[in-house]
Amino acid sequence: MKLKQLLTNSLFFILFLSGLNIAGDYGLSWDSMQRGSGIRSAGYILTKIGIQNSLENDYDIYPRDHNDAYGVIFDVVSISVEKLFKLKDKKEIYTMRHRLNFLFYFIGCLFYFLLSKRIFGFKIALLSIFLYTLHPRLLAHGFFNPKDSILQSYVAITLYPIFLALEGNKSKWYIFSGVMMGICVATRIVMIYLPVLFFISIFIIHFKSFHYRDYQRIIILIKKYVLTLLFFIFSLILCWPILWEDPISNFIWAFNIMSDFPWGGNVFFMGKDIPSNSLPWYYLPIWYGITTPLTFVILFIFGIIKLFFLTNIIFNRKNIILYFSLAGILIPLLSVIILKSSLYDGWRHFYFIYPFISLISVNGYIFSLKMIKKIKYFKLRIITLSMMLALIIFPSVSSFYKMHPHQHTYFNFIAGSDPLLKYEGDYWGVSYKQGLEILLDSKEGDILLAVGNFPGKNNIQMLSINDRDRIKIVDLEKAKFFITNFRFNLKDYVKSNKKIIPFENEIFNIKYGEMKILGAYEIN
Repeated sequence: MKLKQLLTNSLFFILFLSGLNIAGDYGLSWDSMQRGSGIRSAGYILTKIGIQNSLENDYDIYPRDHNDAYGVIFDVVSISVEKLFKLKDKKEIYTMRHRLNFLFYFIGCLFYFLLSKRIFGFKIALLSIFLYTLHPRLLAHGFFNPKDSILQSYVAITLYPIFLALEGNKSKWYIFSGVMMGICVATRIVMIYLPVLFFISIFIIHFKSFHYRDYQRIIILIKKYVLTLLFFIFSLILCWPILWEDPISNFIWAFNIMSDFPWGGNVFFMGKDIPSNSLPWYYLPIWYGITTPLTFVILFIFGIIKLFFLTNIIFNRKNIILYFSLAGILIPLLSVIILKSSLYDGWRHFYFIYPFISLISVNGYIFSLKMIKKIKYFKLRIITLSMMLALIIFPSVSSFYKMHPHQHTYFNFIAGSDPLLKYEGDYWGVSYKQGLEILLDSKEGDILLAVGNFPGKNNIQMLSINDRDRIKIVDLEKAKFFITNFRFNLKDYVKSNKKIIPFENEIFNIKYGEMKILGAYEIN
């Protein structure tokens, strides 16, 4: 027992310290401007509870736009830390936010491990934490994505009390489930299906043993439903300030705006520009398939096969969490297809389904173990098992190390030798930070610089104060240098590879294989 505890503590201690250490390496994304929404929400909360504050206080129109439809927990916590420690410099502020982002991600990992240990046992749970944390893209997003990664963590936390509520009848797990489901829905309204799925699962578990005259058990179940619902509503309203006034109207407003998201751009997918609200049904599955380590994808497929074709459909307390996970994946996917909701930037809006995917992948790993045990020769079994474990762990660790701090641009080989010819690369613009640092190191004096898009300018905040003053952002006509991540612009990417004007004088690039995620050019 002590050895297990030591191993677990060591694993998470290394993950925690490593994460805090590298958090400052990541640049700023488009969503870094969410800090402004956090300031607005924090000011609104303080104003409503009667505390005078120096934050934004124009709340005549609240909610104002789609940014107010998101949950505020992370942003309010980060603003609170910022004010508590009197952080003034933008680099310090955003580095703190990266570390806080990772802390949320890390807590999600802890709860995912506890859940896996409860379902599968300690040994399988250790492997499951590798499947969950070693996804290169999602782990990188765990540092700089204040929306999608945070929701992913909330879902991972929520699944733990949900399983314990399914497993037993203790009121505290129903309360915990209600609170966490409220937080999930308050963070992104798409999670409204989660409490519905929870109540259905609880009913299925108890329905098998019900007798129509068993009034006492029926009453107990109804009480648990009511208890969960009350804490869900309380948590939802508390964590979502737009519901503090006119909750029904604002809830409907948030549902409408998030189901038909106001983003009218085109998405670069499979080599074509496609309107964001006219994407094919396979958009999300393809993005998952090409940006996830192939071993993980195979295990997920094995998990689905085992769940559907190789196991009798028995709704016991351990199996139902897997069917719960499958429904947790399919319901939002089908909703997007039916509602024709806008999607962009890969599958990042659906990172919240990854805890579900990971649980089913662990089920696929167990299926693989059973197949390996059927191998007649002991040595061959050991070799096969060792190879499988190596394929799960080492390629992901290697990719994370080699691509740091740009793991968010990870593709597996299915995407081709140069994925950017068919798909968006660093659509977040995070690589601008390193690009600006390289440019400053290679040139002296002030730099008249044109940037491809907003993150190119925004990432100046992640530089030292002296270096920030050296960079002067100007129009392309006045610039001596140009830096770009090729967002929305395949033509520029092709020109840069062929060194066609204005890309003929490339100073440097950030490249992985044949995929160039950022380039810097001297303008004649």
